[in-house]
Amino acid sequence: MEYHFTPKIQKQLDVLQNIEQGPIYPYQLFANLLYEPTGVCVEVLIYMIQHLGKEKMYYFKESGDQLREEEAAYSMGELTVSESMKMVLSEADKRRKRYNQSFITEGHIFHAMLTKDPIVAKLIPASLREDIRSFTSVPRDMTVNLRHYEMPKVMLEDGITIMRATVKDREELVRFISEGFGDPWVKTIQIALEEDHPPLYIARKEEELIGFACYDSVRHQKGVYGPMGTSPKVRTKGVGYALLHTCLEEMKQKGYEYAILGEAGPIEYYERACGAKLIPID
Repeated sequence: MEYHFTPKIQKQLDVLQNIEQGPIYPYQLFANLLYEPTGVCVEVLIYMIQHLGKEKMYYFKESGDQLREEEAAYSMGELTVSESMKMVLSEADKRRKRYNQSFITEGHIFHAMLTKDPIVAKLIPASLREDIRSFTSVPRDMTVNLRHYEMPKVMLEDGITIMRATVKDREELVRFISEGFGDPWVKTIQIALEEDHPPLYIARKEEELIGFACYDSVRHQKGVYGPMGTSPKVRTKGVGYALLHTCLEEMKQKGYEYAILGEAGPIEYYERACGAKLIPID
């Protein structure tokens, strides 16, 4: 089975494929991700140093090597993985599907490694594994600095347009969101449509509604972007990117110096799309 990963995960898998003798194991990927300089990976490293000490982190991979038993090897595209890695990737992909996302992210991978891999379980006490899952495997608030923000050039396929929503779009929007994303977001959209100049944009392909994004609408909080959603058939085609930057540009024009991305996910998408940074949590 072939999986699709975010660039951060794909990079580390490629690194391991090139340097390891034999199939890739989950603890090896865990060790490599600790030295990624962005997203939740940095938080995991800091947390583990605080609770396990620098020396144990320095020798994390070597400790895993000592615990490892030889496992069967499986080919997955250009990757060769162990039995335990195969199980971790399967679990991560289930989580991806559960959240209706296009790529396996660092959050999906950390959750799978922390719950399914026996070597990681031996290297990290249960209470710490649960803590790490609590901040790596959930949507997180992020922030975008708008002081020097410049809207990038957005390229969309012919026939796709971005426009401000109006009350005439209400019924169609409610149906689109309720069927694709669940009822909790419907209330937020209705808040946006109460405005004379709704902070809500929609994307259409010809006449079909394929996406939406809003801001200043989650519990009436100013400066908060979201929610945003697109039809599965147009994901990876830049529709969400266009909606995101349309809203960020308008927020900047309104005078906001920062935009808060409420419960953003996947984190890596917003890091790449607009330079968003995680808001730290205790």
